[in-house]
Amino acid sequence: MSSPILQNMTPLECDEDLGSFDKHSTEVVIGVGPQVRADIRSKLVAKAEQFGFNFAAVISPSAYLAKHAALGEGVQLLPCCVVNTGSTLAQHVVINSRAVVE
Repeated sequence: MSSPILQNMTPLECDEDLGSFDKHSTEVVIGVGPQVRADIRSKLVAKAEQFGFNFAAVISPSAYLAKHAALGEGVQLLPCCVVNTGSTLAQHVVINSRAVVE
């Protein structure tokens, strides 16, 4: 059973599959965490940007996001993390489970 966060997402077999999607009606989510190899994640972001895609934010239902926090494009908030008021997250930042951002 898949996570409700990932509903309605189509995984790609390879990077070139991006060309088969409409960049005007599709948002990309990078599914490689920064702890694996940050260079791979950066290359995937660059490839999707090259195709002209925008990036979806992925926010766990159990994440706490303050009203006055600012999120960059493609941010991922994992379960039980906290992003407090006044926080600013850059593009493609991943906030891990139970992490707190002040």
